[in-house]
Amino acid sequence: MIQRIDSGDLYLLTNIVKLLNFNGLCCFPSLDRPMTMMFEAVVLVSCCLVSVMAAHARDAQSTGGYDGLVAKLALLASCCFTGAAFYINIAEQPARLRLKMEGALSQWKLAYIRGFAMQASLAVLSGSAGLYTYYVRGDWQWLLGGLCMLLNWPYTLLLMMPTNKRLMATQASQVGMATKELMVKWGSLHAFRTLLGAIASVLFLITL
Repeated sequence: MIQRIDSGDLYLLTNIVKLLNFNGLCCFPSLDRPMTMMFEAVVLVSCCLVSVMAAHARDAQSTGGYDGLVAKLALLASCCFTGAAFYINIAEQPARLRLKMEGALSQWKLAYIRGFAMQASLAVLSGSAGLYTYYVRGDWQWLLGGLCMLLNWPYTLLLMMPTNKRLMATQASQVGMATKELMVKWGSLHAFRTLLGAIASVLFLITL
């Protein structure tokens, strides 16, 4: 029988959601309401998975076969993340760099605000589902894949955010060669996120 999630789990879940929402919305306060709601919803579902995992800590067999569904969810979310990230590197970024810098910067700002909400949510969803599957099945591939997906968060916040903030703060009248250099740098940094997603997707696929 599936164990009941107690008040301690719900308290932890609530604070995790608040923390993730705070981090995400502080990074991009200009997210519109639909994007904010989507971000909150996916983070909430992800945190529910983590909370359920904690509730089952003494009886992994109580999952009743749901681990297979969660495993497929981890793979689906990682593939969506990787596909979108790969498209940016292969198609969107090269095309953007061929525009005049004023237009390129404007397009980057609009695309990245929406891309942040989508990819941050997919990273949390896939990563938490991967860790849950590792807990149930014990295969190291699920652990490594889940960590690869979750690594996108600290990587973005710690290493990419200075570049992101400089680009977001640049006005059209301030565009110059430094802006193009920042945008090229952003593309290189983003490629590592694509690699993380690809590694996770391969690990999930070969273990599924």
